[in-house]
Amino acid sequence: PFDPVAYAETNIEYPWEHSIQGKDFPTIFQPLMDWFLPYIAQNLDHLSPTTTTMDRDMMLHLGGAAYISNQGSGDSSSSSQRHQPSIRMGTLVFESKKFRRIRITHYDGGETQVFNSLWYPHTHIDAPLLGINMVSFGEEGRMQLC
Repeated sequence: PFDPVAYAETNIEYPWEHSIQGKDFPTIFQPLMDWFLPYIAQNLDHLSPTTTTMDRDMMLHLGGAAYISNQGSGDSSSSSQRHQPSIRMGTLVFESKKFRRIRITHYDGGETQVFNSLWYPHTHIDAPLLGINMVSFGEEGRMQLC
């Protein structure tokens, strides 16, 4: 059977032990990922990574562990130095017997962190799209659920 935890380890360098911004910033949604991936493996029949061309193209742009760094503002001395990434985003895309697409995105920007998931049921199933969006805005502990 397919193991989404092993797949995440390979594709988004899961688990994220601490934030890309350093150990002072915990990864707020890592415990959710730790629960979520085994849960879908146990509860969704025929779970597998998606392999459509659109998903492969999307993974090139969003998937895997994407890193973006804050580069200097044109200072020639900073352009020759290697910069530490300032955000990290991992996207996993699956399908199952009941869902034609399940996208899970974990965004880590230190103080700002996001867990987002969209679930698209197969068209023969009378069910709505499910969207989960949780955003944490840093030290003040503000979290928004959408």
